[in-house]
Amino acid sequence: MDWNPHYLYDMYFGDRKKADWFLDTVCTPTWNTQMDAGKPFAEGIAEKIAEYPQWEKEIRMYWDDWEQMMGEQIAGMQTLLEELRAQGYALYGLSNWSAETFNRVRNRYPVFGLLDGMVISGEEHVAKPDARIYEILLHRYHIAPQEAIFVDDNKPNIDTAMALGIRGIVFKNAEQTRTAIAQMSAGTRYAQEDLREAVRVLRAGGVILYPTDTVWGIGCDATNEAAVQRIYDIKHRGDSKSMLVLIDGAGKLQGYVERVPDTAWTLLEASEGGKPLTIIYPHAKNLAKNLIAEDGSIGIRITQEAFSRALCEQLHHPIVSTSANISGEKAASVFREIAPEIIEAVDYVCLFRREDETRHKPSSIIKIDEAERITIIRE
Repeated sequence: MDWNPHYLYDMYFGDRKKADWFLDTVCTPTWNTQMDAGKPFAEGIAEKIAEYPQWEKEIRMYWDDWEQMMGEQIAGMQTLLEELRAQGYALYGLSNWSAETFNRVRNRYPVFGLLDGMVISGEEHVAKPDARIYEILLHRYHIAPQEAIFVDDNKPNIDTAMALGIRGIVFKNAEQTRTAIAQMSAGTRYAQEDLREAVRVLRAGGVILYPTDTVWGIGCDATNEAAVQRIYDIKHRGDSKSMLVLIDGAGKLQGYVERVPDTAWTLLEASEGGKPLTIIYPHAKNLAKNLIAEDGSIGIRITQEAFSRALCEQLHHPIVSTSANISGEKAASVFREIAPEIIEAVDYVCLFRREDETRHKPSSIIKIDEAERITIIRE
């Protein structure tokens, strides 16, 4: 949306320099940010009038005539959003906007009707570039950061998104944004042929190299003992160290552990849309015996990454996920770091995200014992 207080005050003062002075000195961007972060306009207006009583009329205009600061929808954005929806993208709004003023105009602009959800700073009492408002969006709408693209015209806002693992585009115009999204998506939408071949190899008891929600991984059907042993051999690793598995949804957990601790449900709910979380559960079941730790536990992570989630869905079994490296050596964050010895040892190397240079953070690891005591192994 095109919003600019100059639309109101340039017309009122009839002089751009006077409007500049007023907006730089009295009703400043910093002051407006307070309302974006949830301060009631009545309170903000009263404070300004107390500070600049001689400008009371002009200060009150900021609220009374606020709609006159609104321009039109940004050229081309309605069409771009319609195109993206047609391509299957989910669309969300993350805006610094007073809850009071947003509610005055939200029904006037059809572009808002194209969004699957919105997070408005004034409603959350926190504004960009504070990371907390991004985390609210990710958690509320179950968005995996590595699958999202964030578009904003403010570079500091982009910087925060990228620090959270979200790819960012600095907005200039609709056409530039369309091109940038297409370029990013070319490397993040997997081919069905790639997925089908990976699933075929897994079903046949093979071992694959594939991208996960953290680092590149070596994987196999987690119920196939011979395939699991091959991974230990490839990594030169003893089976006493165990490995974790990926599943595609919390509803699958009870199929692989005797009981899901109440604490685990709480942790999983809190982690949705955020950093990947691996939980080590007691009393594993229905998995390859050589995958389960000596104490009977198993590490399970619910993957939020598109490709690995689709693998689990189509295989109908959990998938082993262990870093693509020889045991004791550095894990490969991106495909080009994987040693030739590993690549040659597996049966299929997935095509998806081979060119992706994004370095995702490793998962947090928490162990829960039978008494529901928690041990944080990696934050």
